[in-house]
Amino acid sequence: EVAPAFPEDLFLRVLVQQQNADFQALYLGTCDAVLPVMNASFPELGMNRTHGREMSWIESVPYFYLGNGSTVEDILNRTTPSGSGNKATSDYVHEPIPSSMRRSVSDGNGTAQTEWIRDLYAFMALHVSSDPRGAYFNYRDLDLGENVVVDNVSSYEAGKVWGEKYFKGNYQRLAVAKGQIDPEDYFRNEQSVPPLVRGQ
Repeated sequence: EVAPAFPEDLFLRVLVQQQNADFQALYLGTCDAVLPVMNASFPELGMNRTHGREMSWIESVPYFYLGNGSTVEDILNRTTPSGSGNKATSDYVHEPIPSSMRRSVSDGNGTAQTEWIRDLYAFMALHVSSDPRGAYFNYRDLDLGENVVVDNVSSYEAGKVWGEKYFKGNYQRLAVAKGQIDPEDYFRNEQSVPPLVRGQ
């Protein structure tokens, strides 16, 4: 029962890669303020002051999404360097996961990484949000679904498959706003919000 005790301004993610788990946190405050929280919740990590880096919020954006050593200027580059692709998915955990079940996740049989992450996603189903299952928008997961383009405009109905996972009850409101701002769907990608024009 760790997450309910976290401060509202602490974001924690666990990056599971092969046999390792990398804990990364973003805290809107100082390292000295978050250390007692982390050490009480995860004493086995042995976190100390040297594990934290204080930076401005905007400096944390490239750090989290482009890696250590990235700069604020790097986020202005709209093209992805070749060979830097990855498969990511996300969930919001609402029920505690017993340690025996967590151990069984890493007992994989050496399947390909993409299949392994899909297996992990299926494994987590009992412990995460449902109706709809939630997802973190910053981890685009095309396995959740992609836009279907009809007459050069993304379909609102087809977008519900993935849109309600990212945005829950806000999907329709976002689509109406998109319909007012960009009814021709000029700015679109595989999972951009489709335009919903009133009267459709």
